[in-house]
Order: sequence, then structure tokens, then C-alpha cells
Amino acid sequence: MVVVIDYFDTVVLGGLLHDIGKLKQRAGVRERHQVLSKRFVEVLQLPAEIHRELLLELVERHHDRVDRPESLRLSQLSGYRKKLAQIVAEADHLSSGEREPDASEDAKRAASASFS
Repeated sequence: MVVVIDYFDTVVLGGLLHDIGKLKQRAGVRERHQVLSKRFVEVLQLPAEIHRELLLELVERHHDRVDRPESLRLSQLSGYRKKLAQIVAEADHLSSGEREPDASEDAKRAASASFS
């Protein structure tokens, strides 16, 4: 548990910034959001207590899907870095489950139910 305390601020920041690259995707940049998030973090001025290299790994490797390059997979990490990345991945998973579908999705479902 000491590791989590030592890296608490870094993990929290990873949880906040791991999907920041999606903003550029929505603006038309065609690249994986993990890579875009990492680039964003690379140029940030961070306080001394933030572990930059760990933060870069957390924002880049918060997924473990086989359709991703190995360089972006959480499973390629080991030890405490993997455990900390799993915390960010779980936060990502939980937050994506809380999102309400937008109105257009509701309309599509209603229309498909009417015509089925």
C-alpha cells in the first residue's frame, strides 16, 4: 500500500488526463486518444511530486484490448506500474459506464423499436 500513497497524486492526475486526447480526436485529429493524451502530458509543467514517466505510462496504457498495439497495452507493464495503471483503467471503465446516452442514441433506439 505504500506504493499507492507515494504515487497518489500521479495516479489521480492520470485518472483526470487519460482521455484528454479525445478532445483532439473530436476536433478531427485521426490518432489514438492514448497517444494524443501522452503528447498533451509531455508538454505540461508538472509539480515535483508528480512522477512524469509514470504519468505518461498511465495516460498511454489505460486500455488492454488486443486490437491495440502492444506498446499501448496495460498488460505490457509489470509490478507496481501495472497495478497503478489498473487503477486508472478501472476508473476509465467506471466513468464510461456512467455516461448517459445522448438524445440521438435514444431516438435511434426508439425508431428501430418501431420498425422491428
